[in-house]
Amino acid sequence: MAALPVGSTSHGYPGAIPAAVWAQFQGAFGNEYFVDSDAAAKVTVVGASTRTVRVAAGRIGGHGVVDNLASTVDLTLPNPSSGTVYYTVVARRTWQTTNATTIEAVAGTTARAIAAGRNKSPGTIDDQPLALVAVTKDNPTPVIAADLRAIGHGHGYFLAYDDLVRQYMDKPGYRIRIGTAEWIRLADGSWYRSDNPDVVANSTIVQTNNSGQASVPYGVTFASPPIFTPTIGDDASGPGLTGAIATVRDPDPNSRSTTRCVVQVRGATGTPVANVTVRIDWIAVGRLA
Repeated sequence: MAALPVGSTSHGYPGAIPAAVWAQFQGAFGNEYFVDSDAAAKVTVVGASTRTVRVAAGRIGGHGVVDNLASTVDLTLPNPSSGTVYYTVVARRTWQTTNATTIEAVAGTTARAIAAGRNKSPGTIDDQPLALVAVTKDNPTPVIAADLRAIGHGHGYFLAYDDLVRQYMDKPGYRIRIGTAEWIRLADGSWYRSDNPDVVANSTIVQTNNSGQASVPYGVTFASPPIFTPTIGDDASGPGLTGAIATVRDPDPNSRSTTRCVVQVRGATGTPVANVTVRIDWIAVGRLA
């Protein structure tokens, strides 16, 4: 553990908040975590010290607490008993007891992943990931395996350097740009890559079941469930099909997969149209596998 350096401040724990600091909060409200700039809280290796990393100065925050690191913070990592272990360097916020923020390393495994032991209980103890660091037994020089910061502090849009960031910045509505890829977290818990997407459009003849539902195959495989928009073919005719509409079956989270979508056909009054043959015109927008 490493305490924040002298001159640092942490506001948002119980107690009064100065007016100037309250103004800073406005840019962070609505975000689970934030990092104020590309330089803030960046983790680097301290070559002259054994198994030591350095967290840069700057402003970061999470769950209603804003931390201003006045200077750098050095953290020495444990020596693994064998092999290589990945440690997640975090800004740990502790409420109720210390009401303070510290820099910690959460031990993981030999897998390149955010440590499963990371605390995720805002209001009690919560860890904001900053970097993934690989430490090899008896090797004095650790390796920064991933920059885990989500950089940005407004409107749910963030810049990141590694795809691991999407593992913890996963609230609906988040937009995260990683390299040339821009990802949007959808309400159903899936990710949609919005930059230069692949678009597939087709018409499919389907037979609805007793609930007025039918499965529409894409004919291709997407990397993640695409945005799917179905409509009833304009030549539809038959019992209940006058004025009918087709929608993605809702609220079943399994309606969309990487290979097909289940649609719901309803008549003009909203009643499911069961056991009919109908043409579904559709468009799927996403990223092909």
